[in-house]
This record gives sequence, structure tokens and C-alpha cells, in this order.
Amino acid sequence: MGRPAERVGPYVDQTIDLMREGMRRGLVQPRIVMERVPAQIARQVVDDPSASPFFGPFARMPASIPASDQQRLRTEALRAIEREVVPAYGACRISSRSSTCLRAVTRSGSGTRRAAPTGTSSAFAGSPRRN
Repeated sequence: MGRPAERVGPYVDQTIDLMREGMRRGLVQPRIVMERVPAQIARQVVDDPSASPFFGPFARMPASIPASDQQRLRTEALRAIEREVVPAYGACRISSRSSTCLRAVTRSGSGTRRAAPTGTSSAFAGSPRRN
């Protein structure tokens, strides 16, 4: 896991910043989507790193990987989950509960998001639904 796990913290920080920018612009997901986020994030914040969904692939390694390598990889993964993944998702959990869900759109459907301001990326904008 090593190196990729070291990027989890900056990735989560970037995601939080982008969500805040979206909220500033009035571009938020429907509330029904955002109501599910805290539980999804909470599943990543574990006391036992071996219970993390991130550890799953390390628990079920193929026999073609030598046992000594499997043990080394598992040890590295557990350390990375404990030191990088869990703290990063813990910070995301706090952020999602405190702001994002509160600003989510209350109506359903993709047409509930406001269009992006002129000159911004259309990838950020929600297209109005035409019935």
C-alpha cells in the first residue's frame, strides 16, 4: 500500500476543498445523495486497521505471491491504513457532517443543481432536466 496510501490525506483535503468551492458556487448534490455520505465515510474510520475496507485485498492475496511478501505487504498496509487512511477519512467525516450535507439540495433529480457561473467549467454545472 505504502506510497498510494501516503496520498490519501492530500486527496481527501483536495476533495473537501472542491466540495466547499462547489457549495460556494451553489453547486451541490441532491440531499438524498449527500445523506448517504456520512455512513460511507464512517465505514472507513475503524479502530482496527484490518477491519478497514482498504485492507480487503491484502487479506485475500493470491498464492502466487510468496508468503514472506504477503506478510510484508500486510504489515505495510495496516500501518498505512492506521497512519494515513483513517485520519484522512476522519477529517472528511467531520467536514461532511458539518457543512456539505446541510447545504445539499432538498429536491431530487439532476435538474436541482444550479448552473455554473459564466466562464466556469461545464463539468461542474448541473444541466436542467427537460421533461
